[in-house]
Amino acid sequence: MSEKKGFISEFLERVIGVCFLRGEKYREIIEDPEAVYQGASVVIGVSAISAFSGFIGRMLLLRMGKVGRLSLSRFTLLRIFFSKLTVPLEIVITVLLWIIGTAVVWWFSRVLGGKRGFKDLLSLTGYSEAPLILGIARAIPVIGRAIFFIGVIWTLCCWIYSVKEACELETYKVVAVFVMTGIVLLIILAVTIASIVFLR
Repeated sequence: MSEKKGFISEFLERVIGVCFLRGEKYREIIEDPEAVYQGASVVIGVSAISAFSGFIGRMLLLRMGKVGRLSLSRFTLLRIFFSKLTVPLEIVITVLLWIIGTAVVWWFSRVLGGKRGFKDLLSLTGYSEAPLILGIARAIPVIGRAIFFIGVIWTLCCWIYSVKEACELETYKVVAVFVMTGIVLLIILAVTIASIVFLR
């Protein structure tokens, strides 16, 4: 029992340390070969909370606003059905973005002379998703999205610090890594949208 409490305490200390950019916690995670599984649990946990909160927020909007008067209509029932599907879909997309995003960032960091392996960076970026717990505010219509956006920016800051710590790069190289990663992701997004449009 005490061992379990010790593990939970250490895990929470790491999460808090990463959120507040404490370098010693980043280095501690890098040295732990099992930390990647803990990072994965952070990603899955916060994405599940955020996705379910978003579902609650959408249901509240349906009840309060535009189609609230048609509570038993086919349109409303369809909205509820598809909203339920978005919960597991959002979790899967978040996990995929974590892995793919880390892979792209790691590759560019290696090109610019970065050290450490992919697994080390994956551990840190997993923990870096912790601020997305603010996605719980998505249950609050309208204002919840603004609070969630703060979590997204906070997460990006943790990702940047993760690359600096794990890959041991100078600040200007870390900035270059994220600029190049952003360009690649925008190209992928543009190609995906174009493919959908032309295949219709």
